[in-house]
Amino acid sequence: MISVSVKADVEEVKRALGRAKASAVKAAAASALNKTIKNVQVEAAHEIKQHRALPVSVIKRALLIVRASRSRLIATLVGSGRSISLRLYGARQSTAGVSVLVDPARGRKTVSRYGNKAFQVASLGGSVYVREGSKRLPIEKLFGPNIPSAMVKSAVTTAMTRVATTNWPKRFREELSYRLRRLGFEVTQ
Repeated sequence: MISVSVKADVEEVKRALGRAKASAVKAAAASALNKTIKNVQVEAAHEIKQHRALPVSVIKRALLIVRASRSRLIATLVGSGRSISLRLYGARQSTAGVSVLVDPARGRKTVSRYGNKAFQVASLGGSVYVREGSKRLPIEKLFGPNIPSAMVKSAVTTAMTRVATTNWPKRFREELSYRLRRLGFEVTQ
């Protein structure tokens, strides 16, 4: 399991604004963190798509967000290590077996295991299976690499860090000015 966290240190801002506005600062920080981590999730999904031939929607489902709250000013993006069916890697049945595209840079590969060609079963959701021996049964469902294996690549971590560091200050300013205006204070940008 891989995770990326964005943490807020708002003590200086709270001291500058005084105790009356401290709750507004915490609420603004939590909201800004949650919006920032959502942007990090989107950027991570698009960057992982460069390393895994998966639909962005599948990647986003595997990137779980742990939201920040007023009492816990940390938002975390966790890459779940769930197995991803080879069917989602663009599996195609042919006479040579099943070919899949796991890494766009490496091209399509034909899948085999135990000396047997893989095959797709439409009645079982189009998933990719392989026979475990020379007999008809048992068969084994095949899975591709999971999302955390792509999250550790330097291009992905760099993109996530870049988005977090550029979005956080802007989001925090916007959320804080919104909260202070709601309390009746004049805010200049």
